[in-house]
Amino acid sequence: MKESIGRSLLALIVAGTTVVAAFAEDGADGTKRLVDAVNANPSLHDATWFEKKNVMGEWEKMMLIFGYAGTGDYAVCERLIELAAQDGSTEVFRCNPVE
Repeated sequence: MKESIGRSLLALIVAGTTVVAAFAEDGADGTKRLVDAVNANPSLHDATWFEKKNVMGEWEKMMLIFGYAGTGDYAVCERLIELAAQDGSTEVFRCNPVE
């Protein structure tokens, strides 16, 4: 069961990272376009951003988590933070609900 959850989260990470990276090819402009598109989409208002604090102390959107019922998107995001901590990551992550 635990291995199945890990594989599901890995698939989510790959998919989410691919979506964010596709828009971020244009740098800050691409990321802003992605955020604006997500914020304008009513079906994504329960979604959650998985973010990492960069070396400049700014929060970077790493992936968009969506598709889980109720507060599931946020719960999955929190689980990703737990997994990062278990792996000994010194990075700082947070979950940020879509506006």
